[in-house]
Amino acid sequence: MERYLYLICQATIDFAEALISYLNLRTPSTYGEIFEILGEQKLISKEMVLKMKKMTGFRNILAHAYGEVNLDIMLEVLKKDIFDFNLFIKEIREKQKI
Repeated sequence: MERYLYLICQATIDFAEALISYLNLRTPSTYGEIFEILGEQKLISKEMVLKMKKMTGFRNILAHAYGEVNLDIMLEVLKKDIFDFNLFIKEIREKQKI
């Protein structure tokens, strides 16, 4: 489960970074800044920026604390936060017509 959560987080980051490159926006220096840039461009809401920045922090925990992730937190992410990925894509689609 940890691996799949990591992959969905990373895929979202990679997609957002590719979108920034495609739109020729400024280069981010951190994963969190990727979503700040999308927010500055009004491609995602301020609320979504915060959710995606939180997701990057969770991704970092998954990447660097493998085997030590709190299962209760992971379950909470699966119950509540997993839908944020779909909402992120929905916001991008609405703004970019993709």
